[in-house]
Amino acid sequence: MSIRIDLLCGVVLRQIRKFNWYDPEFRSYAIKCLAAPYSVKFNSIQCLASILSGLSHFYDDVAIEVLDNVLDDIRSGLEINIPKFNQRRLCMIKYLGEMYNYRVVDSIIIFRTLYLLITYGVSLEASEISELDPPEHLFRIRLVCTLLDTCGQYFDRGTSKKRLDCFLNYFQRYYYFKKEQTVWNVLTYPFPLEIEHIFDECVMDLRPKFNRATSYAKACEQVENMEKEFINLISEQQSKLTTKDVSYPTRDTNLAPITEDEELPVQNPNEDDLVSTQQGDEEEDDEDQEENNEEEEDNDDDDDDDECHRAVRSRRARQSAGSHERTSGGSGADEECLDTDDNDTVGFEDENNNTNKNSMERTKVTTEEDTEFIKAFDALVAESVAQRSSELTKIPAPDIPVPVHLRKNKLPSTTTINVSQSDGDDEGENNVKKPETVNFVVMLKKNNKPQFYNMAVSSTSEMALKLKAREQADREEKAQLKILTLNMSTRMEQQENEQESIMNVTNRTPPAPILNFNREKKPKYIPPKGAPDADLIFGSK
Repeated sequence: MSIRIDLLCGVVLRQIRKFNWYDPEFRSYAIKCLAAPYSVKFNSIQCLASILSGLSHFYDDVAIEVLDNVLDDIRSGLEINIPKFNQRRLCMIKYLGEMYNYRVVDSIIIFRTLYLLITYGVSLEASEISELDPPEHLFRIRLVCTLLDTCGQYFDRGTSKKRLDCFLNYFQRYYYFKKEQTVWNVLTYPFPLEIEHIFDECVMDLRPKFNRATSYAKACEQVENMEKEFINLISEQQSKLTTKDVSYPTRDTNLAPITEDEELPVQNPNEDDLVSTQQGDEEEDDEDQEENNEEEEDNDDDDDDDECHRAVRSRRARQSAGSHERTSGGSGADEECLDTDDNDTVGFEDENNNTNKNSMERTKVTTEEDTEFIKAFDALVAESVAQRSSELTKIPAPDIPVPVHLRKNKLPSTTTINVSQSDGDDEGENNVKKPETVNFVVMLKKNNKPQFYNMAVSSTSEMALKLKAREQADREEKAQLKILTLNMSTRMEQQENEQESIMNVTNRTPPAPILNFNREKKPKYIPPKGAPDADLIFGSK
């Protein structure tokens, strides 16, 4: 089913790309349709995110505008908080999670949205009742669980795993704060069991070994312990930064700008003002550069987390178009969770620095298995070199045939000569057989002209034996090749017959019509043999 959906999305994407995306009217209408996941079926939101991911390869600004509209719709839903828009808000949250699955957004957008859902307009004091999040409204819990069910399974390693663990503590506190409100009564108006099951299933699916709290007080205690650990890490990092600043003075405090000799005689009445403004601009540029470096480090961490999931998330490999987009979580988000980016980047900066140092200062570690392997490999190489050096590379002498026009008066190449001697007496006849000889033709050059001479060699000599052995080996090799080719041809014929039988069975071709051989056949005309008889044809005279 997933393969069929992917094929369908590919077909739709090819058709959409054929439109004129440079037309502003069509562009605005297309972005409006892509940013409205509530217009399609809930199960088809995944297809809409897949099409948006494909378009982002060719039109990055389209994905950015769609993401802006989705995030604005989610925030406006939190501000309005009207029940008739709940289905629309649920579709938007689902769409955002699918956009992360298809690598349109980064994990930082997801975590900022999660913290926005549990902190925007929320008051954790029972005396203060928030208009944006009344005690009896539990729809935000459903939104958070929907977003985590959609893309939370990919936060299983790296900094994203630690961020999710941190968020689950805050989410657990928010859940028990809602559950222990005075609005709920066990007899008259109990807390909905559906919300309990949704929360339990979400946490158990993401973190089966999560330390679950049983009350709001214990959840607050867990959050306080976690924040204390982060505060200690932040203080240690600040102390390290101050020591670095003292030990390594900056360039601006100790070094003065170098002026050339040509610039000294030229003076300007407003020279001091210009120098002061230039120094101020340089300081501002340095501060901006440091801030940009910090943001790039945060983005690199998030990109590394996303790259870890490329094997798990079977999605389109692309650079996210919305990696630099951010949502504003408000002041409540900064006070409650210490702004998750600050928590994670500062709290886990020690570990990131250690990993970076380890990767930069990576040393080669050899084990006993490596040394044994190297020794065995060296011995194998030495043995092969010695074997090749002992073998003499001989070029085989080619068997050059004698040209036909030059050897017509020569003897055949291989002859057997039997010479008999007789003393004149038939009874005392003794037959003497000379040993068999092999006739070789020697080619010599004289005055740049080839000359051929016969040379009879005994059949028991080394040269003749080697020749016979080579001819025998060639005959055996040809016979073996012949057998192999025959076996291969028979095997191919068998395979073809099997394929034809399978095709006949699958195609279910109708059998050939049965012929009736009982009817009378016309006699076949047989022409006479030999020359025709003219008297029979024309008659006798």
